[in-house]
Amino acid sequence: MSFWNNETPVAVMTYYATHPQSYYGQGDVTCEFIGIARNAREKEMNGVPHIHFNGAGGNIAAGKYNDGSEAMHPVLAERVEKDMRAAWEQTKNIHQ
Repeated sequence: MSFWNNETPVAVMTYYATHPQSYYGQGDVTCEFIGIARNAREKEMNGVPHIHFNGAGGNIAAGKYNDGSEAMHPVLAERVEKDMRAAWEQTKNIHQ
């Protein structure tokens, strides 16, 4: 879903149900791979805020795409970013 001011997008909301942890037990605080993807989309769209909703993803992990290593952060983020971009490309401003 997106919000517009005439022809200008002002915010984008995305939703994907997964437990957004690619690795853990390190004691750090991070936006994880979902946040990395969201930040990349914001940058690509010149700062248009992306608000991401995770849904009920407590027991739905990245699963077969994740080996639990820190190196998977960017790999998983790229997958989610690609899908966020694809969703955006299907966006229609119904008030045009």
